Parts: sequence; C-alpha cells; structure tokens
Amino acid sequence: MRIDKVSRKLISVALYLDSIDPGAVSELWISPALKKELKADVPKEIDLDKLSFELNSEITLLLDKERKAYLSAVAKSIIFQITEVLENRQSSFADFNKHCFGIMVRRASDVDIKRLDDRIIDLENRLRMTRYEVIEKNLADRRSLTRIFSDNLATASEKLPPFLQLPDEAKFSVSTTSRKPWSAFNKHTAPFTSELILNKDVSFTNLDLLQLAAHEGFGGHHTELSLKDNLLMREERGEHGIVITFSPQTFISEAIAESAYQIFEVNPATREAMLLWYYNRLLMAVQNIATYLHFDDGRDKKEVRTELEGMDIREEDLDQAIGFATDKRYGRYAHVYFAAFNFMTDLYRKTEDKEALLRRVYTRPVTPNMLLSSHLA
Repeated sequence: MRIDKVSRKLISVALYLDSIDPGAVSELWISPALKKELKADVPKEIDLDKLSFELNSEITLLLDKERKAYLSAVAKSIIFQITEVLENRQSSFADFNKHCFGIMVRRASDVDIKRLDDRIIDLENRLRMTRYEVIEKNLADRRSLTRIFSDNLATASEKLPPFLQLPDEAKFSVSTTSRKPWSAFNKHTAPFTSELILNKDVSFTNLDLLQLAAHEGFGGHHTELSLKDNLLMREERGEHGIVITFSPQTFISEAIAESAYQIFEVNPATREAMLLWYYNRLLMAVQNIATYLHFDDGRDKKEVRTELEGMDIREEDLDQAIGFATDKRYGRYAHVYFAAFNFMTDLYRKTEDKEALLRRVYTRPVTPNMLLSSHLA
C-alpha cells in the first residue's frame, strides 16, 4: 500500500496525538508494514508551532480544493487536541465541539424531548400499550443476537440504491463483546473490511438490531468507509485509512450512520416499529443532554442522574445513556448521535438533488461546513 506525502504527514501528527492521548485515534487500517513504519517515526517531543506550520504547508500545496478543505479541518481538530494535552488545559465544551467536530453540536432542548415524547404517547394510545410493554414484547433473544443481527444486515443491504453498492471485495464479520459504554461498534480492520461488534450486556429489541444493521453495516459505517476506501487504495489518500475519534470526519460518519435507517426506509411501517424508533430518538436526546450536563454544566454522574430521573424511559436505558455520556474516554462523543441525525436529515430534506448529496457524502471527503456551504447555499 502507498499513501501520498500529505497524508503521511497528517497520520504522523495524528499518531503523535494518540501517543499523548491514547484513544484519540480509534482506527487505523493502512497496511501493517506502513503502520509500523509510521509509528516508528512518531517523535517523543515536538515543536507544536513548527509541526502545525509543516502540516498546513503540505495541505496548502494541494490543487484539489475539496481535499484541501477537508484536510485543513481535520488538521485543525488534531492540532487543537494536541494543544489541549500539551498545555494541560481543558477548553469549554463549546470550544471543544467547534474545534474538534467543526460544528457547534446542538444541545437537545426541552422542546425536543416533549416533541418526541408526544409522538410516543400518541402511538401508545393508538396501540393501547405502553412503551414498556412494546419494548418487552419486542426484546430480542440474547442467545440469538448475532443471528438476528446478521439477518437484519441482509435486510438493510437490500435497501441501498444501486449507486451506493459496495465493491466486490467488501466484507465484514460479526462478533460480540461486553463491559463497553456503547451498544455497538464498527471496527474497520482493513480496506473494504469491517468487524461489526455488539455489546451483549445491552437488552436489544429486534428493531434495535435492525437499526444497528443500518447504522453499523449497510447504509452506515461499513458502507461509507468501504466506499471511501477507493480513495485510499486508488488515489493514495491515506486520510481515508484512519479515524480520529473527535473530528469533523466522525461527525459526518455518525450523521450518515444515524440517518441511514430513515433515508433508505429500512424501518418497517408499523405502529410498534414507529414507537420503538421514536423511543430510541428520545434516548439519544437524553444521552445528548446528559453529556452537556456533565461536560458543560459540570455535574457529576450522580447529579446527572438526579436531573434526568423524570424522563419516561427504562432505568437500564437511563443508566446506559448516563454511563456513556459520563465516560472518561468516550463521554465527549455521546452527544453527537442526536445532533448528527438532525443535521443529516435536515440537509437531506432541504436538498433538491438528493442523489448527488448521497453520492458526495458516501464517496468524497466532506465536513459539516463543506456540506452546509454547498448544499444549502
């Protein structure tokens, strides 16, 4: 595998960040030989001003304006995070969002919560069942998680339009894990290759597993990363062989993954399915609020729980949302899902040429601001 000069520099800087802040790079699927070579070159100490100047100088020389804008935004995110660690400071949550994700990640409001809860209440009345009864009725058999999930992956794959079909070499595996703050994860392990991981500690409904089949697999992460692997393999763009945990790249990836279930109409047209979908949207809104309560308002885990105890959701769901939102490593990521879904579905709804938008977000380098400036101009 070969990658070009500018992407080598970007990955080297990202790996330096990961060396001083483990977990800042969540995935790196360039060839093992190249990975070993780049890791061996990571310095122990740096001159941050010089490093930033060198990286941005390489980016400035690019003729491709689209790639230049993308790499500039990713580089800004990495340099911001390195600065935070080296200077031993923690910026406001607003600054963190703006500099890391390239957008002000919106805080869910009381209006958001009420709107979602009203939809659930209406469906409860129509079904003559409570949300808890619908959840209990639809709980997946824990012994059959991988089988059900695999079946749902086949269902989700059939919903993808022809212009987003994956290359023949694309493949994935399915596994389970436990004791994680998240419910599921896509680990891209090699070009066109993913491992889709379920957290078996979570009590999933069958609809959860269908949503996750879209989110992690077809329409979501596996689809996007595999399609963008074409840029890595054919154009030597190494930036598409790495995931920086807090970056404009990950905001767009979650926007794609969270909205895929709706955009590609994977969701069954039944009242129970709609109730469960709105319930999951409510959970994402609560998780978003929990993140802000902890990282923006300075509340500890116990105080966050006290603040959210009035929410009409299951105790175990509230515990999981708060556990994720207050996690030392991943907590500052937990608010993204709710906001990213709204970002992408609003953009999709307002864009006239929907196919062009989808082609772009799945196959080209994009950031939130690049999409806003071109598709809503």
